[in-house]
Amino acid sequence: MAIEGLIGDLNLIDLFQLLALAQKSGVLVVTGPAEEARVLFLKGAVAFAGDRKAEEQYEEILERTGLSLKERNGRAWERLQQTWALLEGRGEVQTMASLRRSLVTVTEEAVYRLFNWEEGRFRFDEGTDLAGLDSQLALDLKTENLIMEGSRRIDEWSQIQTKIPSLDAVLFLTPEEGERREIDLRPDEWAILAQVDGHKRIREIIGILGGKDFEVARTLYGLAATGLVQVVAEGLKATSKDSSQEVEKHLEEGHRWLSQGNMDLAWEEALEALRNASNSGPAHLLLGHVSYRRGLGERALSEYEAACSQGVVEGHYRKGLCYSQRGDFTQAAKAFGEFLNRSPNGESAARARRALNLLAEWEDLLKSA
Repeated sequence: MAIEGLIGDLNLIDLFQLLALAQKSGVLVVTGPAEEARVLFLKGAVAFAGDRKAEEQYEEILERTGLSLKERNGRAWERLQQTWALLEGRGEVQTMASLRRSLVTVTEEAVYRLFNWEEGRFRFDEGTDLAGLDSQLALDLKTENLIMEGSRRIDEWSQIQTKIPSLDAVLFLTPEEGERREIDLRPDEWAILAQVDGHKRIREIIGILGGKDFEVARTLYGLAATGLVQVVAEGLKATSKDSSQEVEKHLEEGHRWLSQGNMDLAWEEALEALRNASNSGPAHLLLGHVSYRRGLGERALSEYEAACSQGVVEGHYRKGLCYSQRGDFTQAAKAFGEFLNRSPNGESAARARRALNLLAEWEDLLKSA
């Protein structure tokens, strides 16, 4: 049985409650203007959840295990299952316990972010295979507890946003306040304050510290309320000729490092470009290239999507490659088709047509098998 609709007609907290009361098992996919999230349910409990940020965090969890996987493509949970199987085979019980705790935290935060979505579509498909998730790796998070904590956070977010308008806001230290009085902060507050430099967006600070969106935003709200920091701008948009030239310089250097195979420096140049222009489509495209070369398929896809949202046509072609690599040929065909609609005579048009032909041949082969 499928349940689908618009978030505006049935908010996600009510949907979660409905699935919990009915003890449903299946996959919930929520598609918003800029990204997609999915939640796996097992008998009404949340077994796994992921969105763009969660995928990045799962990648980091995989790297921390120190295990080398032969296959670095595919969705994060597929590779997490490979890692789990390797750890289980080696009898590394402590590492398995640490991995599971990390999965719980990332899944909870993904659900809480999802509760804040105000627009988009959802579809729940009932089933017990949970999109291939191994039952041993499936979590058992009580949906009622997630709803209670999520509702509390929604209320508190409203208060936080009076000082912190969004995670794309940029903060400056207020030196006069620090000079007038002694500052008494906890170590975690000092760690966050040390990252406030007038250049980093809040979401960048969260990424550097590896913290939770809500916890970091709440701390920054407290620092802003006491006058230690001040919101300067929402996003770092290129507003002058000099800023635009800086972006171009970083992009040029980034592509040079990419061509030489230096992924770390290419990555840093792309981030510098985004610090000067947070909505730079070419910078997101460059981050997508670096992620793709590093085997980070989900991160590459999210960056190409961001590039597309800023009007970078090549992003659609690159999305087609990402979807093809992970075996999602339906989405790949849509992406290649969208690219050809926008750029029928572009540089990659011939390759996109060839890709569509190959996908069609593959589909015919599967039908005849």
